[in-house]
Amino acid sequence: VNGVNTLQVLSNQLTVTQHIALSSGKELRNGGTKVVGARDTGWTAMTGTTNKATSYDTATVTLAQLAGRVMALQAALTTHGLIGA
Repeated sequence: VNGVNTLQVLSNQLTVTQHIALSSGKELRNGGTKVVGARDTGWTAMTGTTNKATSYDTATVTLAQLAGRVMALQAALTTHGLIGA
């Protein structure tokens, strides 16, 4: 692009220096395993307090603590672009 290499293909590596745009319905695969596909839409953001930093014992974690962790996961996946409204 404009005299700058944006794609380099080697025997064991693919280097891309620009965004990769996928056509609708397409997905990225690694060794035949789907890694990223179309965005899963319809998610509404949770309200409350996120918590991704605390370590919980699965035998004693509370529902509120678990909800905070789920909220943090949802926010991360939305920011990443995998899920969203």
